[in-house]
Amino acid sequence: MNWFKKNPLFCSTLLALAILIIAQIALLFVQYGKLTDSRQDLENLVSERDRLLSREPAPVPENAEIVEEELAAHEELLNSLVEFFADGALLEEFFGTPPSDSSQAFFDITTWRTQTLQKFARAGMIRNPDEINLGFQRHASQVRREEPIEKIHRQRIIVDYLLDRLYEASPETLVRVNRQDPTRHDQEEEAEDSRFRRPQTSVGRTDGDFFEIPPAITLRRPGIIKTEGVRLVFTGQTETLRNFLEDLQDSEYPIFIRNITVEPVETRQRSRVRGDETEQLVRILERFEEEGGPTGGGEIDVSVLEQLGSEERERLRPIIGTVINRFTVTIEFVTLSESGNSPEIPNL
Repeated sequence: MNWFKKNPLFCSTLLALAILIIAQIALLFVQYGKLTDSRQDLENLVSERDRLLSREPAPVPENAEIVEEELAAHEELLNSLVEFFADGALLEEFFGTPPSDSSQAFFDITTWRTQTLQKFARAGMIRNPDEINLGFQRHASQVRREEPIEKIHRQRIIVDYLLDRLYEASPETLVRVNRQDPTRHDQEEEAEDSRFRRPQTSVGRTDGDFFEIPPAITLRRPGIIKTEGVRLVFTGQTETLRNFLEDLQDSEYPIFIRNITVEPVETRQRSRVRGDETEQLVRILERFEEEGGPTGGGEIDVSVLEQLGSEERERLRPIIGTVINRFTVTIEFVTLSESGNSPEIPNL
């Protein structure tokens, strides 16, 4: 204390410097805390950037060209659809006159369902008709007045057409038919900004009669293109599916295949030849060679095969298993929106 009294100016200066140093240290700690927070924010931003870059393509010229090509393809499709629907007579004839009331709609659906099930059952393509859902099970007892009768009628006509094409392809069995909810899309189009927003639904959702086409594969564009989706589930060989798709490809109506899944169901194998039949097969092949078969170097004489008995012909068949698959085919029938105004496509 005496020293402080003897040197007041010097001690005051030291005290001021000490206070300044303490203040600087406190400020340093505060700034260090802010620096740590900023560094954490930066790391979070970098992590978010990396995540977004991994999910979305970078805006490079190559990607812009791809987008332009896709837009051109969609515009070409839209123009072709507009040209197709310009007349409208073909689809009017296809859909016919809808029922006038719910009672007539119920009668039409019931009659059609009975006739369709009987046709497939007679051909052996349905094992238990009572267990088959053709997509209109909810109308098995009635069609309510508040339901969209005209849309239900159009869906029934589309399902009937597709089932006729499937019948011609001779499937092993018809398993199930699903359609889209006829009221769902109307509710979506009334929502705000629905022209370019697709419904957020689970992929391939199925609910009784109804199912939803995954948003990533549907051709539907609110305000431009309307579609009626149908899902057919059936079993058969690969040839069945090929014939069915080729038939739809040759159709004069705007039918588009959106998705196909294949699941093996069973493999039917032929029994192999027993040892005591080997000698008989050798004799058959010798007769075939004598008449100029492939090992004899001449032309094949079909008459030799015609002379074989039914059992001999059966033994000559290759031992190849027949694979039966379960096919799920998602189809869209395209129509134009009732709105005459085409919305502007946003810049990408």
